[in-house]
Order: sequence, then structure tokens, then C-alpha cells
Amino acid sequence: MIRGFSARAVSLLSVVALTASCSALQQTEDSQNDSSGSILIGHLTPKSGFLGQLGAKDLAGTKFAVDEINTAGGLLGRQIELISEDSVDPGVAVQKATSLVEDEKVDALFGEISSASGLAISDIADRSKTTYFNTGWNSNEGRSEQCSRYVFHVDGNNSMYVSTVGLWVAEQEASQHYMLTADYAFGHDLREETLRLLKERVSGGKLVGDELVPTGTRNYTSYIRKLTLAKPDDVFLNLAGEDQTTFLKQYTQEYGAPFQVTGGVMDTVQFWAAGAENLTGVWPATYYHKLDTPANQEFVQRWRDKHNGTPPDNQAWQSYTAIKVWAAAVEKAGSVDTEAVVKALRSGMKFDVLKERPAVIRTQDNQLMYDMYAVEVDAKNMEDSYDIFNIQQPVPGPGRDLEEIQIPKERSACSL
Repeated sequence: MIRGFSARAVSLLSVVALTASCSALQQTEDSQNDSSGSILIGHLTPKSGFLGQLGAKDLAGTKFAVDEINTAGGLLGRQIELISEDSVDPGVAVQKATSLVEDEKVDALFGEISSASGLAISDIADRSKTTYFNTGWNSNEGRSEQCSRYVFHVDGNNSMYVSTVGLWVAEQEASQHYMLTADYAFGHDLREETLRLLKERVSGGKLVGDELVPTGTRNYTSYIRKLTLAKPDDVFLNLAGEDQTTFLKQYTQEYGAPFQVTGGVMDTVQFWAAGAENLTGVWPATYYHKLDTPANQEFVQRWRDKHNGTPPDNQAWQSYTAIKVWAAAVEKAGSVDTEAVVKALRSGMKFDVLKERPAVIRTQDNQLMYDMYAVEVDAKNMEDSYDIFNIQQPVPGPGRDLEEIQIPKERSACSL
């Protein structure tokens, strides 16, 4: 899912990215002409801080997919070699991405959770003409003003998340909403999508509270007291990473969760950490391990066998899917050459993503389009401690156009 630093930080870092990535172009072209030896890919993700938990899952999903491909004989008869780096902040992300392209001469880039870091990496990928798969940041900006022919998005964008939970919100009789939002690029973008949702889809919807919350907040007492006084019908939570867990625990354990909670983002690993007894509401999900398809059941069993019985979360699914989608395009292209792979990805290929129907790359902005899921907390019918949700419905669902939950073309500044 997304998260990061301020928009101003991204602007300043773009200058650094521009300078660094110009020299990377020739290096990348030279490396992709070499068809011998391993196929080298780079992975960036935060391994510490409030996004560290998600970063660990991001890396685990990537490794799992790479191991499966290598065990099956490799890609184009070659083994995949993975180099993973810790992108603790946007500045470090720029340095590490530049090194992966220039020094390591990787054939493709994957990863990232922070929107600000992801946007900076996208600049490098665009200018060096290196294929980059976003596995964990949702900002619409990367699919609009800062879109690139070489950047592909597996994690859902904010429009996909908000549209998914919006269908549920619109069906409720709730009219007064209190919103808490992470105070950085991801949160600001998500807040705008939420405000649009309330205006366009929720008849009579009114915000009785709208607060920006610093990342890494440890004590939510003042926020919870204020929202309690406002007496909303629901709390719309737009926090990310460990901040979700911290808020939900305090809200439930110390205040008894007096109002229904929903939100525009949900990461399963954070909700597992909070515990089902501290959860409530309906949430948007890119993936949930209880999805009842033969392909997913087989995937979950393979994952559990290798990870001590722990099921895959949404972040692991996103990074696993990114590797599999890229590998399918490489097979079709018959090469790791960037232009050939990009052409294959944008050719209308159908990708098995373990769901009821295949996914496809949207040529408007390189977003991988698939059904999202509205999931509801259910602490009464759990098979184990990870079984915290019931899938309410796929969104947009069977027979519906996947375009319904994408960024409307008239609102997008991207046209690839």
C-alpha cells in the first residue's frame, strides 16, 4: 500500500534523480544486450521504521516468486538473481536505485512502500529506461502527473481503494464522518479521494472532523477524545503502516470503539498485529488469503509450507504478482530488453493473479487492473488468528468493467 515523505521532498529529490539517472541510461542499455549469465533484478523497500513490517512482507513475496521461477528452470533458461536494498527514506531510495541501475546494471526494478520514495525511483526508471514495478505505494500522482511508460503499478491506486470501500459507505445510513489522515504525500492524496467520495457518492455526507496526523504518532488520546466529542456515525481512517495498529488498539482497548471504523487503506499484516478483538468495520483489500479459487488455495498452501504456517498478506501477494507479471512479459518478449518487455506488458496480455478473473495492464497509466475486495472484520468465526475477515464482495465484481474503479480519464494527466 503507499506512504512516504512530503510533496516538497519529492520535488527536491527529483533534481537529484534527474542528474543521477541521465548517466544510467547508457549503462542500462549495455547490460540488456548481454544474454548470458543471470538475469539481475533490483528490489527496494524500507526495512525499518513505521513501514518496516510491510517492507519485510514485500521482500518475502519477491523472494518467493523468484525462488519458484528459479526452481522451475529459470526465465528464458537463465536464473534470476535478486539484489535487495533498504530504502529507508526518499534520499536513500534515490541513491540505491541509481546504484542498482548504474553499478549493478539490473534488468528491472521492483518494490517500495513509500509514495515519495516510489515517485523518486520512478524518475530514475523513466530517464534510464529501466522497467520498474511498484509493489506497494498507492499515490494517484504516480499514475497521473508523474506517470511513465517504464513504470508499472501492481498495488492499487487510491481511487481503487476508496472506490471499493465507498460502495459500502454509500449503503450505510451514516451521514456524519470523522477523518484522520496521515500527514504526508500518500495521506494527502488519499484524503482528496475520500473527500471526492463523500461528495459524489454519499448522499448528505458531512465531515464533522478532518485532521492530519504526523507519522509515527504513539499516543492518539487527544485525537480520540476530539472525535468522541464530535459524535460521528463513523471514523474514516487514512493512516498507514504501524500507525494503523497503534490507533486501533488504543481506540478499542481504552475507549471501547464507540463508532464504526472504516478507511481508504488496509494492510493485512498491520491488522493481524492489532488483533481481531481490536478491529471493526469494512475495509478495501487488494487480496485476502481466504479467496476461494483453486490457484489461490494452492498458492496459500505453498506459502504456508515455507513460512511456518503463516499465510500471505496483501503486500506479499503484490510483490509476488509483480515478479510473475514481469516474467510472463519477458517470456512473451523472448528477451529482458526493456522496450520489448514494455511492449509485451502493454499489449493486452491477460495475467493470472489468483483471482476469479485475470488482470490486465491499463494502457492509460500502466496500472494493473483487477478486482478489489470489500472485507469485513469477523472475530466470531475465525479458523485461526489470521482469519480476521469475511470477503463481502469483489469490486467492481463479475460482469463489471474494471475501469469503474480506476482514475477517471478526464481527471488524469497521464496519457502514455
